[in-house]
This record gives sequence, C-alpha cells and structure tokens, in this order.
Amino acid sequence: MRTGTVIRRSSRSLREKLVAVIGCLEACLRINCEGVLFRRIVQVFTINVVIAIMGLASGLLAARLLGPQQRGELAAIQSWPMLFATLALLGMSEAVVYLSSRDTERTADYLGTARVIALFAGVAFFVASWFLMPALLRSQSRTTIWFAQVYLMMIPLYALIDIPRNALRVAGAWGVWNVLRMVPSGMWLVIVAGGWISQRIATPGGLACLFLGVQTLFAVLNSLVVARYIPGSYTWDPSLRGPLLALGIPTMLTVLPQTLNLRLDQLLMASLMEPRPLGYYVVAVAWAGAATPVFHSVGAVLFPHISAMDEPRHRHKFLKAYFSRVLLLVSSTTILLLPVTPVAIRLLFGRAFMPSVPAALILTVASGFSGLNLILSAGLQGFGRPKSILKAELLGFAVTLASLATLLPEFGIVGAAISSFLAYFFTTCALILATLRSARTDRHE
Repeated sequence: MRTGTVIRRSSRSLREKLVAVIGCLEACLRINCEGVLFRRIVQVFTINVVIAIMGLASGLLAARLLGPQQRGELAAIQSWPMLFATLALLGMSEAVVYLSSRDTERTADYLGTARVIALFAGVAFFVASWFLMPALLRSQSRTTIWFAQVYLMMIPLYALIDIPRNALRVAGAWGVWNVLRMVPSGMWLVIVAGGWISQRIATPGGLACLFLGVQTLFAVLNSLVVARYIPGSYTWDPSLRGPLLALGIPTMLTVLPQTLNLRLDQLLMASLMEPRPLGYYVVAVAWAGAATPVFHSVGAVLFPHISAMDEPRHRHKFLKAYFSRVLLLVSSTTILLLPVTPVAIRLLFGRAFMPSVPAALILTVASGFSGLNLILSAGLQGFGRPKSILKAELLGFAVTLASLATLLPEFGIVGAAISSFLAYFFTTCALILATLRSARTDRHE
C-alpha cells in the first residue's frame, strides 16, 4: 500500500509539472498544446530525450571503460558498416511512410514489397563492403578490420527492423513506434554496462558482436509487434515496385551525401588516422548531439503530417507557421549547451578526453544547423520533393570534401569540426532556398 501511494503521488506530481511546462511552451511559442500534432511532437521529443540520455550514458561508459585508443577502435568497427546498412535500405523507410500516408489501406503491401527490395539490395551491399573493408580501414589492425566485416550483419538487420518500425507512424501507432525506437539504445547501454561487470566482453570486438546478437533477437520481436498493428500478408507486389523505387532511390541518393556530411569526418579518421584522435572526436560528436532529440522529434512528426495534406498551399502555410518557432527552439538550445560543454566533458567522460573540448564547442554550434536541416528536409519530403533535398545535401557534401581535404591534415579534429560546421551551414541555406522555390512553384501549378 505504501509503495502504491508513493507511485500515485509521484505520478500526480509529474503530471502537474508536465502541465506547467506545456503551459510555458504555449505562452512562449504561441502554439495550440491541445492539438494532435503538438501532443505527438511532445511524445516523440520525450522519447528522444530518453534515447539521448541512454546514448550519452553508454557513450561515457564506453569512453571510461575503453579509453581513447579502444574507443577509437570501436568507432572504426561500427562506422563503415552503419553507413552501408543505411544506404542498403534504398530509401524504403521514407518511401513506405510517404506512399502509405496517401493510401493507408495498402500499408502492408508497401511494407512487404519494400522489405524484399531492401533485403535483395542488402546482399549486394554486404558482399561489396566485405571486400572493401580492408582498404577502407587500412590504418586499423587486422582484428579491427575483421570485426568490422562481421558487423556488416547490420545490413539485413536494418531492413528487418527500420522499415517495419517506421510504417507504424502511418498506422497511427506513435506510442509503439516510440517504444521500439528506444529498445536498441537501451540494449546497447546494457551491453556497455555489462562490460564493466564482465571483462570478457570489455573489448571493442566483444561489445560489437554481442550487440549484433541482441539485435537479431530484437528483429524478431519488432516484426511480431508491427504485424499486430499493420495486418496483412506482406507479400511482394510487382506493381508497387516502381513507385517505391521512384521515391526511394532519390531518397537514398539524398541519404548518401546527408550521411557523409554527418560521418565523413569519422570515416576518414577511421581510414587514415590512429584510433586515439578518433576516440577524442567521437566524444565531441556525442556531446554535440545532445540537442538532436529536440530537432528529430519535430521532423519525425512533420513528415507524415505534411504528406497527408492534399493542398500544396496548405503544406507550405503550415511549414511557414512552424519554422519561426523551430528556429527559436534551435537557437535557444544551442546557446544553453555552449557554456557547459567544457565542464560536461570533464565530468562525464573524464580528464583523459579534455582534448575533445575545442571540437565539441564547434560541433555544438554545427548541430544547430544540422537540426534545422532535419526539419527542413522533413518538410520537403512531405512535399514529395526528395530531389531538392538531394541537391542541398550534395552541396553540403562538396563543402565537406573540400574543407576536410584542407583542414583535417592541418588542424586534426578541430579542422574536422570546422568542416562539419561549414557543410551544415551551406546545406541549411540551400534547403531554405529549395523550400521557398517549392512554394513559388506550387502556387503557379
């Protein structure tokens, strides 16, 4: 009885605090907090914060457990396989969300066809990347390269987890989607924490392989949960292949420069540098990503919401109304994070990672522009214009290549951070111009 009373009092207190926070948001941002869209954004934001906390916790545990050298080796094992796993999806996750939002009765058909496409593409990506890995990680040890090749099993796992999970947004199962998003981060945190208990797995390769095994079990659970909310046969439908690929391929081509803009610095470090500076840079990236949940939560909800609107003018009017508030949110979050960065890195990751601080400060500012890019891209995806995103990301990728070639050899991880800032800034400018151009085009149609 005493425990139940405490839980009820805590729940009531939490609800009262949440109501107060929502009231402040309504007053400051002048938005309708009772609306479905706002409630979904708050829900996604809350889960993103939980995921970010788990990611930060696992990051600092891994940093303290492994040290700069082995933390860099773990990043090398995971970096290239995760890139190939993302590309092997061929943009099917976004294609399923967009097409199913406009024809919800065929969600299961879109999902089944998209999953087959991604699995076939995954085989080709797996074989090619297996043979490429020694060249891509030529500065790493043979053991690190071998574990990176094993970690390529993330390619089929991504197809079995990511595509079905994202389809839940179309089915309106936002709560289930949010819970499933938390599971991998929670599993990784448990595995890293287990490394402190059992020294047998407290190696970069041991942690990576254990996570692969747990992800395999989760893929089965994920499929069973999705099947409950999206009933259907999930069979291959050749008539849906064309629409899925027509939207998915441009999206995948967009994801390539987009992902490279985010990860090329780490990928090049894994290929060309010793593990220790990569370990410093991974910690800087981890801290700078603290604000990402704020931006991702808005973008994740806007995409299917805008896609479901029939009139282009309504889409642009909606995005225009929200963008000024998003800009205020992004700038405020970035300003709050900057002054606490040096102290946070010393307290969370340890003094051994203090060389990460200069890069972390620059990346914190860069993450603000990256957040704007997420939201602007979600709007353009909702307009059905992935090619506009592709052009903007290609510009950012060109800036990344040019600046990394100049700054990385001269300034190390600080040069890589400046390169990220420049790439995100130019991408933001291009996305804003693409959105304005899209609005003018739709008005004339």
